[in-house]
Amino acid sequence: MNKLVYADYKSLSNFDVYVDADESIKGKVSIPIPLWSFDSFYLIATESAINAIDGPHKKYLKQKELKIRVRVDKSGGAKYYVQYRVEDEDFEREFVVGNKFFDISWLPANLDGQNYSADIFFLTKFIDDLSDKNSGHRRFNWSNR
Repeated sequence: MNKLVYADYKSLSNFDVYVDADESIKGKVSIPIPLWSFDSFYLIATESAINAIDGPHKKYLKQKELKIRVRVDKSGGAKYYVQYRVEDEDFEREFVVGNKFFDISWLPANLDGQNYSADIFFLTKFIDDLSDKNSGHRRFNWSNR
């Protein structure tokens, strides 16, 4: 099945991708792509990741970097993880992006009709108030009016 997806190379430069494939074909495999803009995905994934962090840890994380990992399997299913460090201890929490009415679909990594699992990583900062005008983030509300 052929699908057309536009990806802005500047947006893609903010993401690191590791494909589960032989070294000989890693440079040829297409990367997993969300069927949504990377910029919008970055914002909603950041907000969802922050919400997944345990309350007591949040007081230690103000303005610190968080690493978000997206594990996209061969069928395009995705699991999301936030990785962070508090007082010299590493933590990883699974979180959900979307809900039963809104889910992000993914195209898995692919080469010649063969799908591959892959991990996508990107960094973001912990902002304790996403509505803060200086944070660079904006809230949006999906309401059914």
